[in-house]
Amino acid sequence: MASLTTNTSELPKNTKWIRVTGSGLPECDGVYKPSEAPEKVSESGTKSSIGYWNGKMAWDRADGKAARNPSLSYSNSYKSWRIARLDGHLAYTIVNDDALPTTTTAWDVYKKGVAPAPKIEMFESDPRFGDELPKNTKWIRVTGSGLPECDGVYKPSEAPEKVSESGTKSSIGYWNGKMAWDRADGKAARNPSLSYSNSYKSWRIARLDGHLAYTIVNDDALPTTTTAWDVYKKGVAPAPKIEMFESDPRVKPNVVFVLGGPGAGKGTMCSLAKNQLGWEHLSAGDLLRAERNDPNSKNGELINNYITEGKIVPVEITVNLIKSAMSKIQKETGHINFLIDGFPRSIDNYEGWVKVMGDDANVIFMMLFECPLSVLEQRILGRAKYSGRKDDNIESLRKRFETYKNETMPTVNIFESDGNLVKLDSSLKRTEVYELVKSKLAPYTDPAEAGKPLTELSEMHLGLRPFPKKKKKMT
Repeated sequence: MASLTTNTSELPKNTKWIRVTGSGLPECDGVYKPSEAPEKVSESGTKSSIGYWNGKMAWDRADGKAARNPSLSYSNSYKSWRIARLDGHLAYTIVNDDALPTTTTAWDVYKKGVAPAPKIEMFESDPRFGDELPKNTKWIRVTGSGLPECDGVYKPSEAPEKVSESGTKSSIGYWNGKMAWDRADGKAARNPSLSYSNSYKSWRIARLDGHLAYTIVNDDALPTTTTAWDVYKKGVAPAPKIEMFESDPRVKPNVVFVLGGPGAGKGTMCSLAKNQLGWEHLSAGDLLRAERNDPNSKNGELINNYITEGKIVPVEITVNLIKSAMSKIQKETGHINFLIDGFPRSIDNYEGWVKVMGDDANVIFMMLFECPLSVLEQRILGRAKYSGRKDDNIESLRKRFETYKNETMPTVNIFESDGNLVKLDSSLKRTEVYELVKSKLAPYTDPAEAGKPLTELSEMHLGLRPFPKKKKKMT
């Protein structure tokens, strides 16, 4: 068979899937999906394109475990198809110039392989079913429909296994081999309510009565969120906007405010909670600096003007930055636990939070790191040796500590009077302080995260191993 053209603009989309079975090296068995490896130049000097390698279709392991992508591809140099082990070394090969991997002729065991060579099967769609498929954990929000009943949150489908209109057997969370969703409010007559059609090669959204309202024609693995959908027979313009989330977007984030004097260890403990406990760490100061330096920011110039004129940035801007950051993280990761470092620093800050955030977040408590000024002075002087911060000196520290007492403590008092203040003695050893932090966050921490062994970075933060020395610049 003639080989495919290497003109990437003329190549048809790779939509084929492969199943490898019977390998003497079981790690090579499994399902392989159309390659998503980025464009690059291969070992033979041929420029690849998405789904291709050396001008022929190529595949990645569908379970994502391989170090080498594509894991099943063609070599121009050796005129052969090859399958790689998980570590990237080649295990099986067959010498020919066929347009697609051979499924009827026996393959050969290569240098890093183990006999016997595997059997290759090719499919027009994902052949995985049931337990082979990754669990559908994604959620979808539909908004702006001309037919408001289609708006709302959609959860991973719980529809029982059955055969679809195209003859494909479905499994929990899937329909026609792709993920599918039910309405989270349970009002729909049709489940799944948002799914893929093999017959029409399109994603579709159903009305409450089950009739189709909106559709988009493509073969994407997930519903399109960036391209406009079309109004179908039973729909009403305009077509909706689709957003995808890694967890239920209706769940409010949990927030712990973290305060303490300069050098009290807030940043260190927040980093540990992020690395070891799965909590997200947001610093109000860092968010403002990032926004200020972002050339595409709507607020950057405004923030710069306030700072240049020596004025305080309106708290509404700060809170909206925090709110936006939490929303983005929750959408992309599914994480709902947040430590807000260095906020609220004043009564004005707290009132701004209440005004902007309202009931959109659960403020669990405020965590206050208490530490005597004498200890803070020792820490700041120690930090000054490597931090490069202009305010890491005794004079600046004492001014900052006075400001902290005068402006921040009234806010702390509000939380204390409401019974929502957790005080921690941060003059203790870092390992002891971390255990206190861990225990206070435990009721909201994922047990799987809490049970992880310490990473090297965490051991450095806890003083259990030294940070690597910075290399001196050559002069």
